[in-house]
Amino acid sequence: MRVKRPEEEPFEIMLIPMIDCMLVIIIFFLVATTMKKVTEEQVKIRLPGPALAAGPAEEAKPLVVGIDESGAFYLDNKPVGQGDLVTKLRGLGEKSPGQPIRIDVDRQAPSRCLVQVLDLCAYEGLKNYAIHTERRK
Repeated sequence: MRVKRPEEEPFEIMLIPMIDCMLVIIIFFLVATTMKKVTEEQVKIRLPGPALAAGPAEEAKPLVVGIDESGAFYLDNKPVGQGDLVTKLRGLGEKSPGQPIRIDVDRQAPSRCLVQVLDLCAYEGLKNYAIHTERRK
């Protein structure tokens, strides 16, 4: 004898309860991860005074390397050749690698000259260099 089975309903995902659960989870994580950030003013630390022998730190005067529009090099506003520039930066890298270097480069200068100076500084271990720009008015 044949028994008739009731037709099965197609499977559906109930979206409303799933959305409700997701919103509850999102709200839980938002509340759980909100923390008060401690700022420097909120931390009460009294810093010690300087030692008697310690004076104000003297800032080293930067060495100025200039490049004009024709690609000529200058050290502290005095014209130098590429060999003299290499010698000066090599000696500076050996004696004081933390010496600040300021590179003044003309807008019309060939970019290869700037790249040469930057590569030379990196090769000699001089990492404290900056390219000087015009100040905004």
